[in-house]
Amino acid sequence: MFDNLSFKPVWAEGVMLSQQHFQHLDKHLQSEMAARSRLSQKVPYGFYRLQFDESAIAKGVVKLLAVSVIFKSGRLIEMSFTDSDALTYELDDGQQSVTLSLALATNHAVSDIKGYPQNGQLSAYQCEFVELQDEHDPARGKEVMVAKPKLMLIESSSSQSFIEQLQCAKVITNEQGEFAFDTHFVPSLLNVRVHAPTFSRLNSAGNILNAKYQALQSSRAQMGVVEDFGPSDLKQFMLLQAMSANMPYLNHLLLSQYTHPEDMYIAMSTLLTQLAHFEADQQIDIPPYQHDNLGQIFGYFESQIQQLIGSISTKRSANLPLEKLSDSMFEVTGFEAEQFRNNEFYLAAFFEHESTQWIELFADQVKVAASSQIEMLIASALGGAELTHCQRPPSKVSLKGGYEYFKINASSAAWTQIKQELTMRIFVPYGLQSIQIELVSVTK
Repeated sequence: MFDNLSFKPVWAEGVMLSQQHFQHLDKHLQSEMAARSRLSQKVPYGFYRLQFDESAIAKGVVKLLAVSVIFKSGRLIEMSFTDSDALTYELDDGQQSVTLSLALATNHAVSDIKGYPQNGQLSAYQCEFVELQDEHDPARGKEVMVAKPKLMLIESSSSQSFIEQLQCAKVITNEQGEFAFDTHFVPSLLNVRVHAPTFSRLNSAGNILNAKYQALQSSRAQMGVVEDFGPSDLKQFMLLQAMSANMPYLNHLLLSQYTHPEDMYIAMSTLLTQLAHFEADQQIDIPPYQHDNLGQIFGYFESQIQQLIGSISTKRSANLPLEKLSDSMFEVTGFEAEQFRNNEFYLAAFFEHESTQWIELFADQVKVAASSQIEMLIASALGGAELTHCQRPPSKVSLKGGYEYFKINASSAAWTQIKQELTMRIFVPYGLQSIQIELVSVTK
């Protein structure tokens, strides 16, 4: 039997038209449109409308009320059902989970046509008669035979013999022992807005990204000119650049009424790849796009965005306020015991001097001790917590241009006293009293 759909029927004088002419034309046009979609569009199959009866699931019935879908063959079906003719699937008691598919016979056969043998063949359509008006004269009506798609709601199967199917829902038994839709299951979609739980999670991820993006934009004015940037400012500036290149497009997709999931995949994978460069210990392995496994893809994006933004936003170092008691004495109060368990401490010092000898003098003569001890240490010329100059401060320290950094060693009796009192005083000798100092805490 001839089945090359690239050949189209010919209308010419003398040709006796038959039903086969129109049947072949119907299949030829459908095949041509499906091929054009595959070649000119992104993955061209999936659901763009999917509505279930949420109240029926608690009674053990999955009821489909409306669907708009393009099958992998290219066949487009749009149907809404009344309560009486809705597609249903009865769930078995004790069933822990089941994945359901919308199915349609792969042939083009129409059942119940008068005069044609009814041989029990599985058919894709069912014959119905409808009254249609003449477009030019509504008073003229005509009964027309049409083919209604015979959709089926079935348990998913790997077998594709005689039917084509698309997974549309997964039902699980929740903690209360009741049937419920699995919100983490995502069917093949042509529009991410169709699946409310998925779009809600994508929108939440977008809100996290936008909050970070807006915070970076707000802090840009405080950074000053690029030439004056320190390492910390430069990181924030580069992060702003990376997000500025991607956030407008991502926001467009989130606001659009029609967003193909592959577009969302491209936008999020591009942004995640760029953000990952800002964390040396962050390894990401973005999975390839899988139109039939969108739940895993978008779940990965959701977790990675939360992890990356949390890591990038966490301040690795922070300046603690120093209270100037006199030209030679500074004090820090209000420590919490948790800070000493999780942080290291550095003194950052800036001193305008032609020579660098002050660095050695600072490490030797500046005293760091608890408030109750500092006067005794000064009077007896004893040292406090030892200071070690860091020629290469750790990468976690937010460096400032022109500053030298001294680590406060945490192994002395003076440091033990600081931890007990939760106070710290810093004594600066006379020759260094014009120096600018800051206390910096760094997460271990």
